[in-house]
Amino acid sequence: MNITAFAMITLVELGATFWVGAQFWQLFVLQPVAEDTAPETRLITSTIQQRFERVFSAGTLLVLLLANLGVLVAQALSISSASGGAFDPGTLVKLATTGRSGSFWILLEAILLLAFFIALYLLLSKPQRRSRAINRVLAWVNLLLGLALFLAMSLSSQTADVRSNLVVFAIPVDWLHLVASALWVGGLMYIVTSYLPILHRLSLQERARSLATILPYNTPWVIVGIVILAVTGLASAQIHFYSSQQLFGTVYGRTLIVKILLTIALVFLSAFSIFSLLPRLKKETGKYEHALQRLQAIEAAPEPVANMKRAQPANDTGDERTATGKGRTGGLRHQVKLREERLTKRTGQLSNSLRWGALLGVGIIVCAGLMNVLSGTLAPPTAAQQPTSKPGPFNKTVQTADGKFTVTLNVNPNTFGTNVFTVTVIDNSTNQPTTNVKVTLFTNMLDMDMGTDTIPLQPDGKGHFSAPGELEMAGNWDIRIQIRTSDNKLHEGEVKLYTPF
Repeated sequence: MNITAFAMITLVELGATFWVGAQFWQLFVLQPVAEDTAPETRLITSTIQQRFERVFSAGTLLVLLLANLGVLVAQALSISSASGGAFDPGTLVKLATTGRSGSFWILLEAILLLAFFIALYLLLSKPQRRSRAINRVLAWVNLLLGLALFLAMSLSSQTADVRSNLVVFAIPVDWLHLVASALWVGGLMYIVTSYLPILHRLSLQERARSLATILPYNTPWVIVGIVILAVTGLASAQIHFYSSQQLFGTVYGRTLIVKILLTIALVFLSAFSIFSLLPRLKKETGKYEHALQRLQAIEAAPEPVANMKRAQPANDTGDERTATGKGRTGGLRHQVKLREERLTKRTGQLSNSLRWGALLGVGIIVCAGLMNVLSGTLAPPTAAQQPTSKPGPFNKTVQTADGKFTVTLNVNPNTFGTNVFTVTVIDNSTNQPTTNVKVTLFTNMLDMDMGTDTIPLQPDGKGHFSAPGELEMAGNWDIRIQIRTSDNKLHEGEVKLYTPF
């Protein structure tokens, strides 16, 4: 597995989910809250938005730009092996400007650059000088850029490895899956990074009232995200898996199982927060405010006892009334203190639940990044890959991707263990064997993640290149044949074979 590719792809998915989730939150949660609620709540929503714009928006997009460049470097690493050509500008430019993956990479970079410039404008301009109309237009532009970003990611992700007749379904399924992840997981990340830190500046009553007021606006979007994520997750599994055995027999399948378990845990945690913790917080907020208002009303009332003493004969009536008033005030103060303790507990429980939810969401996205890298290991069974009764040498002739060479691969005896790999290279321009090239094989076990082994082949001066190498277990193998010509250009062909016991 390419660790660099895994790290960069995961970083792209994390950053994109967070940034697009923030756009959803600002448009569909904070703006309705600001229109429907009291001025103090509107001030909190404005502060949340400004925190994201000043602290996270531009920085997240810059990280996305660099991580997407890292994806290109990871692709260069995978084709250049240990030759050090991954950082060669010519190799990177070629990857970015040729083929379908290069087009999608450029599209993704262009979207990120446009969003980054908008984020810089929001960062450098003063919010007070921007009209509400400009803010609304920019919010919608950012959301549309986020949706386009997800589309570019879907076009360049594992959907390219699915069966060709299902690509038309795989792309919208993957796109909807990303949108749902932003609605749910991205929203949680936004809450933890941009909303909860604002609450620490407020009093307990303001914190509780804010949570009880703002979070219900997010509840319908969380439910929508969960439903879409579940439906698209099932559809994606149907599209990518060729057999049920791959669910438990491949690293991709086992990663999916972990992702499903994390998603189920997040569903239960979200349901607990929405249907248990949030209603309890609302109830405790109401009780605390009612008790506090009663106490404040009594403490603010004029003291009647002094006037009553002048008009009444000396007896214990005034003292009794004073004691009664003090006792009543003391009881209310005790009640307010108890309500305050309960409200503090409920506020802390809900805040901690949101933080744990964001952490589970990050774990889900990490699994998605790993599945993205491993998606190519889900090989379909073909006639050439089916078990045979007796082992025998394997022969296959293929063209390089650019059509410049015809390559014949021979694996002898084609069994698990040591084999002799022989490659014959024919230059299509002359129809003659070529010797002035370097040939390297990269072997990858498709049924289990065993990493990629490199086999440098030695020339015999007659157009044949061979070397011994290991196929460490029986099963389906992918062998990438890399030809490096004297001008340092790479030409690749790919062969899949089944190695019997």
